[in-house]
Amino acid sequence: MSEVRTLALPLRILPDGRLARDEGATALLRLIQAMVATTAGSWPHARWFGLHERFLAINADVEDQAGLADALN
Repeated sequence: MSEVRTLALPLRILPDGRLARDEGATALLRLIQAMVATTAGSWPHARWFGLHERFLAINADVEDQAGLADALN
């Protein structure tokens, strides 16, 4: 049986053009960084992906982290 390989998101392209797979926490961190850097209007078909405005609007004094957790989930 051959090994099935999957790619974590976001995909990384190595200098030689091959796709690389990140492991665990690194892949999750890069995905969240991509979501935070993306505006909701960037992808009209997937507005849920872009969280840039949500992170800019967070009010840390009011402990609005629950709203961010819901958006990330």
